[in-house]
Amino acid sequence: MKIQRISEADILLSALYLKISDDKHQLRKVSYKKLFSLIFIDDFREQEDKLLALLPENDIYKIQGVINTRKRQRYIDEQAVLRLINVIKVGALDHYVNYHVIRSERFKEDIYLALGKVNESALNKNNKRYGKSDDVYNFIIESVLKESESFLSRSEVETLAEEVKERFDTRRSSVGDFEIIRSSIYSNVEIKSDSIFTDEKINSKNGYTPLSIFWGTNRANSYYTEGLYFTNERNNSVGRSEQLRVGRSLVTVPNLHKKGEIERPEKWWKFWKNKTENVNQHIVIHTIELMDKDKWKLSLLQESTEKEGLLFIHGYNCSFDDAIYRAAQLKFDLKFPGLTFCFSWASKAQIESYTVDEATIDWSATHLEEFIDLITEKLKLSKLHIIAHSMGNRALVDVIKQWDGRQDKVHTVVFAAPDVDSDKMKNTSSYFNAFENVTLYSSINDIPVNISTAVHKYQRAGNSTPPLVMEHADTIDVSKIKKPLFSLGHSYFAEAYEVFNDLYYLINEKVPALKRNGITYKDDWKCFVLS
Repeated sequence: MKIQRISEADILLSALYLKISDDKHQLRKVSYKKLFSLIFIDDFREQEDKLLALLPENDIYKIQGVINTRKRQRYIDEQAVLRLINVIKVGALDHYVNYHVIRSERFKEDIYLALGKVNESALNKNNKRYGKSDDVYNFIIESVLKESESFLSRSEVETLAEEVKERFDTRRSSVGDFEIIRSSIYSNVEIKSDSIFTDEKINSKNGYTPLSIFWGTNRANSYYTEGLYFTNERNNSVGRSEQLRVGRSLVTVPNLHKKGEIERPEKWWKFWKNKTENVNQHIVIHTIELMDKDKWKLSLLQESTEKEGLLFIHGYNCSFDDAIYRAAQLKFDLKFPGLTFCFSWASKAQIESYTVDEATIDWSATHLEEFIDLITEKLKLSKLHIIAHSMGNRALVDVIKQWDGRQDKVHTVVFAAPDVDSDKMKNTSSYFNAFENVTLYSSINDIPVNISTAVHKYQRAGNSTPPLVMEHADTIDVSKIKKPLFSLGHSYFAEAYEVFNDLYYLINEKVPALKRNGITYKDDWKCFVLS
C-alpha cells in the first residue's frame, strides 16, 4: 500500500511508536538498528520500500493509522522531532550509542512527544530505568543538540558518537584508561605481572590477586549496560583483515582460590548457595578492553619485562568469559611469571552446537596463526608456550602445518585432551621437531572425547588405545588420574592437581618427562604414564 505522510520522518517515528507501545505486530521482530538505518535514506519512496520489505501489509496499515492520528493533533513538539531524529542518526551509526538510546526512558518519551502525545497511557508502562542509558541520552541532547536548529550531518554524527564513547564507555581501548580503571579497583596498589606470586602485600591487603590476560578473538561483539562483551557469533560481517580483534582483561583471583577450580557464583537452581559475584570469593573479570593492535602491543611492552609468554586456546562449548576465567586460573595455578594470552574463537558455548563449533574452529585457524605471529614477531618474546584444549587443538594443528618449521619462538606445545583425528595428528608430527617440547595428554576416561570417537567412527588423539605415539613428541597417558565425582574427565589438564603440577615443571622449569614427579615409562606402549 502507498503510505500517506505529513513529514519525511513520519514513517520511522510511527514505526518506533508501534514498536514500544503495541505487542501485536511484527515490528517486535524488527531490530531498532534496522529501523534507525532508514534515517539515512533520503528518497522517501526507497525508505517506504525498505519498510514494506520488513513488514506485512497489516502492520503498514497500523503505521498509516498512527500517521493519521498525528495529523489530528493540535500540538506537536517539533523540537522533540528534531532532537529525536538527530539521536537516531547517532544510534544508527554506532552500536554502543544505539544500545543505550533504545534503553533510555527519555527516548521513549521523545517518541510520544514527536507524535503529538499519541496514547499517553502507554508511556512508562515498563518503569524499569537504566540510569547509564538515560545519562547517555541526556548527554547527547544537552551537550550537542540543545542549540541545534537543523539535522546533523554525517560527520557531526560521527564526532558525537566518539564524544559519547569517550565519556561513557569505560572499556574503551587505551593504556591510560586501563590504568585509571585498574587504580580505582585496587586503591593504588602497585601491580606487576612479573611479581604477583611473590608480593604478599597484595594478597594480604586485598583478599585477591590481580592478573592481566591479553586476548585475541574472532567473536562478534555487542554492548550491555556496563559496556563491551563478546557474543558466541563469528565476527564475519567485516573483511578478513578485521576479523581478529585484540585486547586485554583485568581479572582477579581470590585468596580463597583452590587449585584447579574456577570459583564462580552458583547456578540458579542451587538456591541455598551464593549467586552474587564477590571479588573475595570468585574469579572476576573486571574489564574487557578492545584495543587497536598498536596500543595492544604498547600495553604488553609496558606490562612486563618477562621474555616468555603462555597462550591458552580453549575447546568446544566455551564462551569468551569462560575462556578468560580458565586462562587466569592457569596463570595463577601454574605460577607463570610472564605474559598470559588467550585465543577465544567463536564457539557457540552450547552442548548441542558441536557440529557448528567444528565448522568454526576450521574457520578460526587463520586467525590463530595471525594472533601467534603478532605475539612472537612484534613483542620480541624469546619463548612462547602454548596449551590447546579439546577442539582448540584442531586449529593449532592446522597452524603448525602452515608454519612448516618457520616458527622458532614457540618453545612448548601442549595438546591437552585433543579432539583431533589421531591419523591427522600423526601426519602432522613431522613438523614437531621445530619445537623444544611437544606433549600430548591423553585419557581413556575422557567422556567428551570418547563421544567424539563414536560420532566420527575414528580414534581421537586424546583417547587412543593404546595412546597415540608420535615422533618428536612426549605422549603422557593420564587415565590413572582420579576424576572428581560427576566430572566428565575432560578438563583434567587444569583441574587435576597431578596434571597441572606436571605442566608446572614442564613449562616453568623445563624438566624432561622422566624426571618429573609421578611419571613412568610404559615399554609396551612406548609412552609415559602419569599417576
